[in-house]
Amino acid sequence: MRAGRGASGLRGILLVDKPVGMTSHDVVDELRKLTGEKRIGHAGTLDPAASGLLVMMVGTATKFSNDLLAMQKTYQATILFGTSTDTDDAEGAVLETCNVDDALFDEEFAQSYVEGLVGPHEQIPPRYSAIKVKGRKSYEAARKGQEVELKPRTIEVLEAHLIATCHQTRAWQIELSVSKGTYIRALARDIGAALGTCAHLSALRRTHSGEFSISNAHTLEYLKEQVRRPHELAQFFIPFADTGPSITEAEIVIGVFDGLHRGHQTLIESCVQSARENGVPAVMVTFDRLPEEVLPARLRPTQLYPLDERIALAKTYGIDHVIVIPFTHEVSRLSPEEFIRTQLLTRVIPRTVWVGENFRFGTEAAADTTTLEALGHEYGFGTNIISRASGEVDAFSSTAIRRALQAGDVEHATSLLGRPYSICGVVDKARGIGRRHGFPTANITEASLFESIADGVYQGTVAIGDGVPRDMNHVGTCKLYDAAIFIGVPSNSDDGNRVLEAHLIEYSDDLVDKTIAVTFHKRTRDVVTCKTEDQLVEVVGQNIKEIADKTS
Repeated sequence: MRAGRGASGLRGILLVDKPVGMTSHDVVDELRKLTGEKRIGHAGTLDPAASGLLVMMVGTATKFSNDLLAMQKTYQATILFGTSTDTDDAEGAVLETCNVDDALFDEEFAQSYVEGLVGPHEQIPPRYSAIKVKGRKSYEAARKGQEVELKPRTIEVLEAHLIATCHQTRAWQIELSVSKGTYIRALARDIGAALGTCAHLSALRRTHSGEFSISNAHTLEYLKEQVRRPHELAQFFIPFADTGPSITEAEIVIGVFDGLHRGHQTLIESCVQSARENGVPAVMVTFDRLPEEVLPARLRPTQLYPLDERIALAKTYGIDHVIVIPFTHEVSRLSPEEFIRTQLLTRVIPRTVWVGENFRFGTEAAADTTTLEALGHEYGFGTNIISRASGEVDAFSSTAIRRALQAGDVEHATSLLGRPYSICGVVDKARGIGRRHGFPTANITEASLFESIADGVYQGTVAIGDGVPRDMNHVGTCKLYDAAIFIGVPSNSDDGNRVLEAHLIEYSDDLVDKTIAVTFHKRTRDVVTCKTEDQLVEVVGQNIKEIADKTS
């Protein structure tokens, strides 16, 4: 009898050899049936016609999805010349047939061409793909015969080798290592076009994802034969600590780090400096949630930043690797020694552990830095306790930042954080009222992203583009626009839910389904309740003009 879907207690990375004919989600479903565990995901989709390595994340290992998805992937691909299809692979309908020059199958020529693929490319994804265009998946429109305009994306071929050519079948077999987001079938299509003919992908097998290899993968049939009870799947897991780089000796900084404020930055910078001086990695050990979400408490504070954004931000301050410990009831009840032995030392070998003077751990958070120092002596690692400077009683605390944001005092929050407060979110489809009146807005409706900040109108900026960062001091290639930002319940709301609406000054393109970063610089006024749409248009227009005048 299978366990009911839910939290099975299983956690780890499982390598599966997906057969042709199954979708990646089919593999997820099969593993859910096998274990009763709902939290199962994969680190990169394989089309039904493709086979090979799927890196599966089970239980709390799904927290590593961003890191695993970003890994380069290696494929063995067969490209068939002389025919193009509407899906760019063998599953689609034939669009055209083309003449193929016999010279393409000269091995010396083919090898030279394939090796020349290494480097960045501008790639237009296939029409039959899950990429969203104006809130709709591309393949949905393609299936209805509708035209879809997909914009080119920068991808990179990291390695390329010719395996074989076959004049009789008009095919090349090649091996490619590529960056995240690369469509091999689009590469096949483009190779054909570049060589003066047409082509499509006729077979594909993934052999590597980062350091994970197909040689260590298991078929679903084998797993079903071997696993009779859910917990038996754990024998096939790659150890949880191996989901990231292999970390031996390192400088460690431990904490929740919600906010990554100036106090946290001092602690992290001390750890990073020591790591650089000693030639070892700087590793941040943190938790997947606020301890208050698990421990008995009268108040449940909201997170200033989601976990993935805390991780990204920490890396901008020099952290090399991040280890995330699931903060469960079981972990909260560990003794100080059990915590160090089972949660820290099983994941990394600390050279030195850096903490703030208020660091607490172990059962009911009863142990302090004195206990940590004693355990350091016992287990062979050093400790460094960073004290607050004189007069910093509550200066750089997450609690103080929350108070400032809840009062709408984003300028004080900026002084505590050492940077303006910002949130990242995906733009949802709006009702179009603002656009109809000449002030289109980018709307974020996931209220948990901005529940820390008070209702009001704010002067700020919005970053758009690939790789939108949390830290606006590291905007990279993103474009930054001044913005008038509204947070609250709109006067014309039908559901009474809080939203964030940002009008980007001097920008009017559609941002639906794009990720944007919204940064708050100053609160300019309270929310005004409007009884008519005309009154609403007038108030919003005044808000935008006031902020535009200040930023011009």
